Amino acid sequence: MIISTNRNFIAIGTIAGGLLGLVYSILEYSLSDRTFMRLLILGLSVGILIGFSISLFESLSGLIFRGRTFNESVLLRTVILLIIVLGWLVIINIIHNRILYQTSIKESLYHYINNESFIYNLIFAFLGILIMTAFHQIGKLHRKGELSNYIFGRYHQPREIDQIFLFIDLKGSTQIAEQIGNLNYGKFLQEYYADITEAILKTKAMV
Repeated sequence: MIISTNRNFIAIGTIAGGLLGLVYSILEYSLSDRTFMRLLILGLSVGILIGFSISLFESLSGLIFRGRTFNESVLLRTVILLIIVLGWLVIINIIHNRILYQTSIKESLYHYINNESFIYNLIFAFLGILIMTAFHQIGKLHRKGELSNYIFGRYHQPREIDQIFLFIDLKGSTQIAEQIGNLNYGKFLQEYYADITEAILKTKAMV
């Protein structure tokens, strides 16, 4: 089940990356004198690779952000995703310049970094990742789907749904709290919630 969920998440992320690459190609075409077909190939290639890489990272990154504050998580995730995005942008554009202009890797890198499209790519990537990461972290503070339901006004349209409920009781929790003290028991509960959070998210459950 979890493996299947990861595959679906990665597939959706890859498709979304391709669509964003298409949108970016159209936007850059309106701002530059480059041919649309060339921008389309670059945009789709980079978008698909970035979408796949980010989705793969997000599906495997649970332990990296465990126990971190909101600001730490946003900053760390933004930096990592920016490295992924810029890495693929540099690689694809180096390959593009080598094929098109027959230049060396160093010359291709220099040509891309000094091109105005690099600035557009950098700004577009940074703002997009920062906004996406902030909403992702805010969404994690709510129950699954609660933030999107609030944004789109779905709570104004109540409906009946079928749900399966699972009640979990920590065996001997009172005795454990008495033995380890209040502060340690609080940390114990945090670790417990962190352990079950990944399974809850992957099975699309709510708490």
